[in-house]
Amino acid sequence: MIIAITGGTGTVGSHLAKTLRSRGHEVRILTRDARGREGFYSWDPVKGLIDETVLENCDAIVHLAGSSVAAGRWTKARKKEILHSRVDSAQLLYRVLEESDSKLSRIVSASAIGYYGHQRTEVLTEDSTKGVGFLADVCDRWEESADRFKDHGAEVLKARIGIVMSKEGGFVERVSKLIRMVLGAVLGSGKQITSWIHIDDLVNLLADMAEGKLAAGAYNAVSPQPVEHRHIIKGMSKRLNRPILLPNAPKFALQLLFGELSKELLSSQNVSAQKLLDSGFEFKYPNIDQALDAIYSGLSSSES
Repeated sequence: MIIAITGGTGTVGSHLAKTLRSRGHEVRILTRDARGREGFYSWDPVKGLIDETVLENCDAIVHLAGSSVAAGRWTKARKKEILHSRVDSAQLLYRVLEESDSKLSRIVSASAIGYYGHQRTEVLTEDSTKGVGFLADVCDRWEESADRFKDHGAEVLKARIGIVMSKEGGFVERVSKLIRMVLGAVLGSGKQITSWIHIDDLVNLLADMAEGKLAAGAYNAVSPQPVEHRHIIKGMSKRLNRPILLPNAPKFALQLLFGELSKELLSSQNVSAQKLLDSGFEFKYPNIDQALDAIYSGLSSSES
């Protein structure tokens, strides 16, 4: 198969590209800086520019591109960037497909469990209603932009991704730095439910989706065992051999630091992975202790 990836130079995308190649697929990565590298194709969604040859004979697209949600306060400009980096890039791909003779079998679009909103108490399944808030609205628009590909006969699969647990980048890297400096703290009460997924499981899921091993539709890309936020922080602290000395970060302080984003940081979401389990998907790291052991294994004394 020929599979194109947007966001292919990021942490998840680069791991996915490696996995797909190991499964025998040709991988084409869309990036702003291709520089003639083999397998890389130039695009600039902001300017509406793309190397249209990327979709020639392409079987599937994995659409991961999007500006980081947690990269700063949600100013009006940042909110616009977060939304348009996801929707406009999908629309650019759709336009190229519409103007070409390419026959795409499927598109796999990243989304997020932010679709369900925050502070919901029920178990959330793929059939749960969309939540309220900026991130829920972004996810909704994100998924709508992917659904348009159905008009060209493509199957559409959407992965509503939880907190990604990985050695490189993202949540683990940021929190680990604070813990190593003995500046780590539990956010809020710490009792909020966190739905997460190890990067290896996420990458294998996305690859299975691209290969057509799962039926079209939305899937919660989360571990089958969500945990309280404080359990994750204390687990990281234990494995880094650093104590958590600071008191829990109170809600008002987080609001001052992060503004509207603080609602997501304190969000409690008990998201179900039952649909994935019923589809036959097998998790390598179903529980958080297994995931943390894998992430922190092999650390030298200077790193811990």
